Amino acid sequence: MLTERVDVIATTVSGSIQDWQKVERIQPLFREQGLQRVHLHVVTSHQAARETARKVLQEGGRLPISAGGSGTFKNVLEGYNEQECDEEEEEDPEKAAPQENTSWGNLKSSFR
Repeated sequence: MLTERVDVIATTVSGSIQDWQKVERIQPLFREQGLQRVHLHVVTSHQAARETARKVLQEGGRLPISAGGSGTFKNVLEGYNEQECDEEEEEDPEKAAPQENTSWGNLKSSFR
């Protein structure tokens, strides 16, 4: 049995999940594969998917699954990315410090 935690974030606004019986089958299918810690988070908007992804990462989730269309996928991915950036800044405040006023410094800061 695998002990990894899996968090499935599904949106009710997704056009690609017309049949909600598919969503209800997600947890049993993961369990059949040996993943017992499967959490299903059903949200009503893409913004809620993003916020849920951030919360899941804060709580220790590391295996996100997006159940929905491209908007759901994008927002789950961005939620995880935002949370990881926040954690990096908390760990190393120097990363958040202003860069020197050079082209390289401006370029580096634009990718944070």
